[in-house]
Amino acid sequence: MIAEKIALWSASYQVFLAPEYLFAQDIDKLPGYCTPISYDEAQQVRDIMKAASLRAQGMLIVPGTIFFMNGTYNPHAFNVAFAYLDGKEIKEVSKTGDAQDIAYARKAGFAYFATPPDEATAVLTWRGIKVCMQICADITIEPPEVCKLALHPAFMPGAALLHTVGQKNAPENRAIADGSGKCKGLGASAAFEMKGADGEMTLEIP
Repeated sequence: MIAEKIALWSASYQVFLAPEYLFAQDIDKLPGYCTPISYDEAQQVRDIMKAASLRAQGMLIVPGTIFFMNGTYNPHAFNVAFAYLDGKEIKEVSKTGDAQDIAYARKAGFAYFATPPDEATAVLTWRGIKVCMQICADITIEPPEVCKLALHPAFMPGAALLHTVGQKNAPENRAIADGSGKCKGLGASAAFEMKGADGEMTLEIP
């Protein structure tokens, strides 16, 4: 279970990052399809992650994304990443939505809630550095400011990475957790340590 991985790695590593769609139904069918979990199930996941982060003091945790349904009269599917620190949910970001998100939502009988591009990047300050979060293909959206580290839960980001070249506010370091295992980066759920000197930072991955 992901909470157990977090507890195991928190003694040695500073950041935990997991892939997109980690919390959804039918994830074993990806990339063909997956379906959203209920709003109540999403809330349970968030509570579990808060508890896990309380036990992993100081560790910045971005446990992939939750693909869930919300709404009573006009329900939509949402794809959201949350950041946790010391038992608190400190930041969240929703995905603008690509063809996959829309197709997955439609297959489950819902519309997809598309976040506006100017809201698809979340920036937080952690240990004195700026960290931004973007989900998968939203990596193509230029961040509003230069960050020391960018965290990207993803599933087959593919060609999207090519569109980051030349970004004025490109982050100094990127960590990508790709659930498909086809992208250079963290691959799957992993923890890593930041090491730096004179303002430089490298990512050490177990």
